[in-house]
Amino acid sequence: MTRGSKSKFCAEIAALILADIAAGISLCCAADRHGITRQTVNEWRRRGKRTGEADKAYRQFREDYQKALGQGMYKYELCTAAAGATDAKIALTILGKRWPQVWGDKLEEAKRLNREMDEKIETLRAILGKLPDSPQERS
Repeated sequence: MTRGSKSKFCAEIAALILADIAAGISLCCAADRHGITRQTVNEWRRRGKRTGEADKAYRQFREDYQKALGQGMYKYELCTAAAGATDAKIALTILGKRWPQVWGDKLEEAKRLNREMDEKIETLRAILGKLPDSPQERS
């Protein structure tokens, strides 16, 4: 399909895009990888809302797209769980940017808590800095 042409459904390209989405790749990147625009994919999804017989393939694509999104999110959530032991901040940042409607608030809450913790650490450092270094100096 040539860019700028009519939004004709292509089952082969649709399957490739769905596989990318299920792997956690963004719609924009998946569409670009397969030579179509994000707008074309969104048009296919919009046509999936229609009930006519001619729109049956689009309806199936719309349903499969929703499933693929869930699979992609599941993989990132597994990543978050695995990264939690070492660096959950990275995984949470990825989730917050990829699915802001689900994870955005959690990302902001984590940032707020990090700022509070940094302030408390600085306060403790200031207090510790005022203490004598050796036990003899303390007495």
